[in-house]
Amino acid sequence: MPGVRHHEKSRDSAMKGMAMSCKKVLIAMTAVMCGAAGIAVAGLIAGAAVTLSSRQASALPAYAQQTGLPCGQCHVNPAGGGPNTDFGKAFAANGHKVPKKN
Repeated sequence: MPGVRHHEKSRDSAMKGMAMSCKKVLIAMTAVMCGAAGIAVAGLIAGAAVTLSSRQASALPAYAQQTGLPCGQCHVNPAGGGPNTDFGKAFAANGHKVPKKN
């Protein structure tokens, strides 16, 4: 029967079209989910890097009060903070106590 065969071909064609549509939807959903997961992972990595990265110590005015010395005694910058002088390095190595002179 020629009409039955034509009907089967149309049905097969429709099924293939639906399968292709479903496949495209699945691919799109996977891309979106992977993209969202990738963004989440990148955010977690960035957050961990910021949280766990080493931080440079800053001058504490309490040390100046404790020792009676100006901030510039331990720091290259007279206002304090930043790199230490040799005295500042010795102060830090000595448990934040003024090193004794030999």
